[in-house]
Amino acid sequence: MNLVVVGSLNMDILIPTDPYPGPGETVMGGDIQYVPGGKGANQAVAAARLGAHVTMLGMVGADGYGKQLKKMLEHDHVDTELIQTSDKSSGVAFVHIEKDGENRIIVSPGANYAYGVENVLKCKNMIERADAVLVQLEIPIETVKAVLDIAAVAGVPTFLDPAPARADLFEQIGHVDWIVPNESEVELLTGQPVYDIKTARLAAAKLQQLGARRVLLKVGSYGAYVSDENGMSFQPGFQVVPVDTTAAGDAFCAAFVVDYLRYNSVHSALRVACAAGALTVTKQGAQPSLPYAEDVTAFLDVAIEVEGLAQQSESS
Repeated sequence: MNLVVVGSLNMDILIPTDPYPGPGETVMGGDIQYVPGGKGANQAVAAARLGAHVTMLGMVGADGYGKQLKKMLEHDHVDTELIQTSDKSSGVAFVHIEKDGENRIIVSPGANYAYGVENVLKCKNMIERADAVLVQLEIPIETVKAVLDIAAVAGVPTFLDPAPARADLFEQIGHVDWIVPNESEVELLTGQPVYDIKTARLAAAKLQQLGARRVLLKVGSYGAYVSDENGMSFQPGFQVVPVDTTAAGDAFCAAFVVDYLRYNSVHSALRVACAAGALTVTKQGAQPSLPYAEDVTAFLDVAIEVEGLAQQSESS
């Protein structure tokens, strides 16, 4: 399985804070950490750890962060040969983690926003030979459109994680095979809040009218929905104690793509994706928290045992 991931590479600077400072306020934070991140790089690492052969396309600066970001990808056997270098600084994300595991993130995109259409065209052959392409919105929208267009002409399935979301997305890109928003992103894109299967179906229908062939909707700890040619599917989330929600959506998205490509089963892919997302929130940091295939398998084995015991209890 050859997966091409096109997107951002950032160095995440983590500072635990409780409470988060208000305007003009100073609070003392915990120890600072420097952790490789960026939605593109996170998804590349997550997919590689789950068994895919992954090629990363993107851009870093000619600085220490850039070298570290590539090195960490290579540590997880992600192919970095086509990552290009800019005279701009590497992308940086400032991540503030609160006591309940929720985060607030400020991104300085740097070299990520220098990754233009001409850079993608240099990698056209790699995109055309992929089994699937996964892309996000932390690079210029024109670049995203170019990636989707190249893949469409070559008949390569495309998965778009629309983060950070923008209301004019479909005016810019026109089409995508799979769109993978969370509940806040889908509301921005469609105006439809999601809080149950009925509203999920309405939101998915609007996305499909706009240009998405299939919809994979993340609803956090509650689980996820898929709307495709077979109708609507739902997978409840797995309950865990959250430590840090950073990269949970990236793990979910990558896990779904890898399992779906492997087995062509929405049901299996949804379950694996929810497990990968749940495991990710139990650890701190972006890429360090991303699970390996054996972690997901073990987690699901335990979940099956628990579900079996619950069913026995209900029937007795």
